Amino acid sequence: MRTGLVFHGGELRLRTATVRDHGALMALWLRNGIAVRDGDDRRGVGLMLRRNKGLSIVATMDGAIVGSVLVTWDGRRGWLHHLAVERACRRAGVASLLVAEAERRLRAMGATRVKAEVYSRNRASRALFRSMGYEQYERLLTFGKRL
Repeated sequence: MRTGLVFHGGELRLRTATVRDHGALMALWLRNGIAVRDGDDRRGVGLMLRRNKGLSIVATMDGAIVGSVLVTWDGRRGWLHHLAVERACRRAGVASLLVAEAERRLRAMGATRVKAEVYSRNRASRALFRSMGYEQYERLLTFGKRL
């Protein structure tokens, strides 16, 4: 999908993420402070992509991945994970485009609500989601357990 945004002479495009992107995604996430955990390996990401076909998105410029958002839908609400944008492409609307496209895809699936996982220390992501109409739940905690 063409976006009309141009950086350093290259046009930004959005496309559906595939398991073939895994190596580039891991590198993007590690370079940009995304916490990589269990399930972010090639097998885990591939399984997530298959179960949520056509939802996750990468932003590319000249064929290189410069942004990502992993998108899941549990049948009730959508979830956004691993929103990342290369430092050189930040503050130009790339993250907003990724989130807006994720919302569009979720709406097309029938989702009526979407939530995003954001670390409390990530001020830029918190500001982005607030600016896009997301509300922070002050009294809601997330728990996790390794299986």
